[in-house]
Amino acid sequence: MFTKEELRQIRSEFWERFRLKMEKERSASGRRKNWLHYRSNIADLYFRLDFDGNEAVLFIDLQMKDEGVREVVWEQFMETKNILIQCVGDELQLLPSYSLSNHIEVHRMKWSLTGVSIFNPDDHGKAIDYLKEKIKGLDEFWSDYFDLFYALCN
Repeated sequence: MFTKEELRQIRSEFWERFRLKMEKERSASGRRKNWLHYRSNIADLYFRLDFDGNEAVLFIDLQMKDEGVREVVWEQFMETKNILIQCVGDELQLLPSYSLSNHIEVHRMKWSLTGVSIFNPDDHGKAIDYLKEKIKGLDEFWSDYFDLFYALCN
């Protein structure tokens, strides 16, 4: 068992390693990017990276309060799903009705690498490489399709 402080330290060290690995990486448009906090620039549409005791994960969460808008955006992702898979990877899991821990209903897309743990330092390199590949692929997709999704939400 780890203390809260030890858990915080483990997470902090992992994400710092990821940040350093990504520091020199440029976005598809050639710009510097904050890869840890990759912003969609669309309200209530979130790109999230996570690594825990079981898996390394990239999420796309649609949290629009207006269910109609959320459905339209979800349908557009489904229309562009093959391109998204081509860019990010074919292990995509679609979770059209997912409840977050705070009981907010979202539509979620998920890519995960299982069998790795943030508590095993030997897994950190594999998780970093996986998350790098996924977020770079998402950036490639998003640089081409952002305007389409932006138009749906505004």
